[in-house]
Amino acid sequence: MTNQTNSILEVTTLEAISGEEAAIARAALELPAVILYDAILGPHMAAPLEIEDPATQAAVRAAAPEGRLLLLFALPDEIDMPNTIRFPAVTEVVSGEVVDGESVDQDAVDADDIDAEDEAQDRLHHVGVIAQLQSVQRGNGTVIVMQGVMRAEVAEILQAEPYIRARCHPYPDPEEWDAETEELMLEVRGLIEAFVELTPGMPEGIMNFLRSIRTPGHLADNSAYAPEYTYEQRLALLNTFDVMARLRMVRDFFRKRVAHAQVQAKVREQA
Repeated sequence: MTNQTNSILEVTTLEAISGEEAAIARAALELPAVILYDAILGPHMAAPLEIEDPATQAAVRAAAPEGRLLLLFALPDEIDMPNTIRFPAVTEVVSGEVVDGESVDQDAVDADDIDAEDEAQDRLHHVGVIAQLQSVQRGNGTVIVMQGVMRAEVAEILQAEPYIRARCHPYPDPEEWDAETEELMLEVRGLIEAFVELTPGMPEGIMNFLRSIRTPGHLADNSAYAPEYTYEQRLALLNTFDVMARLRMVRDFFRKRVAHAQVQAKVREQA
């Protein structure tokens, strides 16, 4: 396991990130990758994933000596992937124009390669999640349990066979925040707790789980466990790097859910 991977794992303990550690975390990593079809696993979330295809099995094996880290990113449905794809950095794209990045000799690029890259680039989501393999369960099939660690910008697909390997830039949430963020975090927590109290059949212990969350990004990301979220809403949450913007999305979502739950509670009382 490389020193760089060790540094990433240290960052995932959610201790205060120093300037040096943050710089390491933003450095490019090359990791085995797995595509999640019509599914989202966010940072701080854990979920079992059933392994069915040889490429995923190979990626899991490749992750073992690399800190058990995998890059997960979403794809609505299966497409043929070229051997390499380069994504523009988040900072490169402004109003559809590349403003900062390497220049490309367009005459040297084959038209078929452009078509293949455009298709994959349009359909693969540029934001993925660095996740750590927690366990492997074997029975009739193989199920792995993955723990989301942090967001990552998918920069380039380095290979497609025998498994996908990608270069990415990790984006850990800041571990310090201001009073405005703290106030918004408290509001979001209150809304989620109100929704839980108003909704019959919620799992026991969920309140204690909510109250154990200490960081705003962690709270926003874990809200995606709510089954009321659509795929598109989970994806929008994943694609939002800014913690305040993420919290506002969650606040607006649960304001609507609480209002609906209050109406449903009144209906039950009158029945």
